[in-house]
Amino acid sequence: MALNWVSGQLSKTRAGVSHAGLADIAHRDVNIVHIRRPNFLADRHALQQNVNRSSMYRAQAVVLPQDPEPSMQRLVSGLQLSTAAHALLVSDMSEQAQSFAQAVSGVADCTRLNVKLEVLDSTTCPRWHADHVTARLLCTYVGPGTLFLPNMIARRGWSWPPGSEVTVQAEQPEQDAVQACEGDLLLLKGHSWPGFYGLGAVHRSPDVGEQLRLLLTIDDALVEHGPACAC
Repeated sequence: MALNWVSGQLSKTRAGVSHAGLADIAHRDVNIVHIRRPNFLADRHALQQNVNRSSMYRAQAVVLPQDPEPSMQRLVSGLQLSTAAHALLVSDMSEQAQSFAQAVSGVADCTRLNVKLEVLDSTTCPRWHADHVTARLLCTYVGPGTLFLPNMIARRGWSWPPGSEVTVQAEQPEQDAVQACEGDLLLLKGHSWPGFYGLGAVHRSPDVGEQLRLLLTIDDALVEHGPACAC
C-alpha cells in the first residue's frame, strides 16, 4: 500500500525557470526553460487558416535527431499547408529535435525521440500536473500556449514508492501562472529526471474556447508512458 511520504512543499528555491537556452535544463536549479520567440511566425494568419482546414489532425513518429528532416517531412505532410509554411515547420521541428537531444542527452538516451504533431480543439489536460518523463518539449505554433507554474507557487504531495501519484495544485491564485505564447519553446523536466522525482515542472493545457491549437511535443523515445500528454 502506498505510504504518505510527504505533503506540502519541498525546496521551493531548488528549481526555477530559465529563459537563456534549452541547455539550461541540465542545471540542478532549473526545471523549466521558457524561450520566447515573438517574431517566429511572421505570417501567423496564413498558417492559422491552413490549420483550420486540418482540424483533428494527429501524427506521431520516432525521429533520429542526427537526421530528423525526413521524419518531420512525413509528420507535416498531412497538414494542408502552403509551401512556405510547410518548409518553416519542417525546419523548426528538425532544429528543436536536435536541440532537445543535445540538452537532454546527458541524462537520457536520445538516439531516438518521440515526436508528435497535432491539431487540438479542446482543453486536453485541464488539471495541473507534471509528467512521468525525463523531459518534454512543447511548442504551440498556432493558438493558446501551455500554462505553467513557477515552482514557488506550486504545492505538491508525494506518495511512496517513487513513480506513484504526485499531486500538484496552485498555491496562489491561477493568475500567477505563466502562459507561453505562439512559437515559444517550453522544455519541462519530468519526474523521471534523475534526482528530480516529485519536482517535475507543473503545467496544464490552456482553455481554448473556439480556437484550434497546433502543438509539437518531443520527448525521449524510451520513456515508459510515451508522449501522451497534449498540453
